[in-house]
Amino acid sequence: DFDMPIVALSPDGENIHNFAFPERFALLAGMEGPGLPKELQPLYKVSIPMEPFVESLNASVAISIALYEWQKKIRFD
Repeated sequence: DFDMPIVALSPDGENIHNFAFPERFALLAGMEGPGLPKELQPLYKVSIPMEPFVESLNASVAISIALYEWQKKIRFD
């Protein structure tokens, strides 16, 4: 049984700049194109703001940005 909250990167999530990361979490990026599996119901969804002409970020870039934002918050909050 997995007892850690899942933070999923999703375009319909809360802006990552306003998100308060939990103390422990698993970070999940959706697949490019289809996004997150429909049967997955993460506890939290966060989005990375993008310029209007940018369709999506690849998973490794999105995870890197999310980890950078998380690190900034634990360092400066």
